[in-house]
Amino acid sequence: RGLAFSMPFPFRLSGFYITLISSQDFQMILYDDTNVIASTTISYDKDQHQSTTARGFITDWFPNPPILQQNHTYYLSLKPITTSNITLYEFQATSTDALSSISGGSNFYLATRYGGGWTTDKTKRPMMGLIIDQLQDARRVY
Repeated sequence: RGLAFSMPFPFRLSGFYITLISSQDFQMILYDDTNVIASTTISYDKDQHQSTTARGFITDWFPNPPILQQNHTYYLSLKPITTSNITLYEFQATSTDALSSISGGSNFYLATRYGGGWTTDKTKRPMMGLIIDQLQDARRVY
């Protein structure tokens, strides 16, 4: 499960944050549809968490932040390595219009990967987000 997202401008994704409970090893992976984007897989060891039974908050950075295209859907996914005993928190909006009123708007929503493909729910959002450190337009980088 993870976050499907797109932005109306090119940007550099330097990292992410996530709220979860995990008593197992897992990875955070950035996908471009079904392909993993180079240098965007980060592995976590269950023995390095503050707690395996209480909600935790993780912030992390990609070693080589990718520049992502505008108006293209990407997927930031939590992938269990050993088992699926991981709780990823999410919230349910009453509609896609309601989700539009929250930071990220309707361009940020829940995605689940099954057998290499993605299914989405545009009224739910996982409790995870992006750390963006660079915006671009046709003339300059901000």
